[in-house]
This record gives sequence, structure tokens and C-alpha cells, in this order.
Amino acid sequence: MAKASLKPQVGANLGVLRSVAHALAIDPALESLERDPAGVIACAENVRPALIAALGLQRPDRTIVVVTRTGTAAQLLHDDLVQFLGTDDALLF
Repeated sequence: MAKASLKPQVGANLGVLRSVAHALAIDPALESLERDPAGVIACAENVRPALIAALGLQRPDRTIVVVTRTGTAAQLLHDDLVQFLGTDDALLF
């Protein structure tokens, strides 16, 4: 009997998650950041990857830099963003 892999497949749900990010990208709160780049959006921590992905889809010509407290937090966020955007649009450095 073959073992099931517990590691998520990169981009396995890319179509579904990208559509979620696209839906968020047209939210008035995110659109308000276009008018006021210094604006703030408060959200639950588990929503951040979707919102960051939505921002990236909203303005694909801009680079978004996200800073986290630790390397582990950066890796986790990167892994989540890859699920929304794919490996080409989410970089970790």
C-alpha cells in the first residue's frame, strides 16, 4: 500500500485560490489602498495571505515586499502565497 504524502502539492488548488484572491481584489477596502498607499487594513492573521495575493493580482506591475518577524513566519507566508499565486509570483528571500 502506497504512503500518502502529507506535504501539500504546490499550486494544487491554484485555480480555486486564485479566484478567491481575484474576488478580494475588487473589495472596496483593497481598492482604497490604490488611492491611499499609506492606508491600513486590519484583518485576522489567517486572512493575510489571501489579502496579499489579492493586492498582487490587483496591481501585477508592482512589487509587494512583506516583512515578517522570523524566517519561519516568512516561509509559512511564502508557502501560503504560492498556493494563491504559483511559484513564479511568490518569492522568498
